[in-house]
Amino acid sequence: MSDRFDEFVRKIFKKQNRQVVILIDEYDKPFTER
Repeated sequence: MSDRFDEFVRKIFKKQNRQVVILIDEYDKPFTER
């Protein structure tokens, strides 16, 4: 799973850096809260 996620993140990072950072931020919030 981690390998696939790594490739998925890298592909998106190559395409859009800023949007990915925002996505990770929003994706990380609910996890840190719970």
